[in-house]
Amino acid sequence: MKIATTIGEMRGYAQSPADTLKLYEGSGFRHFDYNFYEVLQPGDPFMLDGWRDMIWEAQDTAKALGFDFVQAHAPCCKICGG
Repeated sequence: MKIATTIGEMRGYAQSPADTLKLYEGSGFRHFDYNFYEVLQPGDPFMLDGWRDMIWEAQDTAKALGFDFVQAHAPCCKICGG
């Protein structure tokens, strides 16, 4: 069984999802759920033009650290304050 955690819990300690992954180095976790809890909220990075670069950077960082992404948490969010 793969045991995963979400990268969203460390959001306040890093500038990007790639930087968040680096915080887990040495923790024993290897499988991560990409956090979309804030998707479509005002100011969300996915609402900006550079969102694809952010995703590719996270993927490259994960591979370099021996990590991967899995779907481990159900999505939950309020769509634009709805």
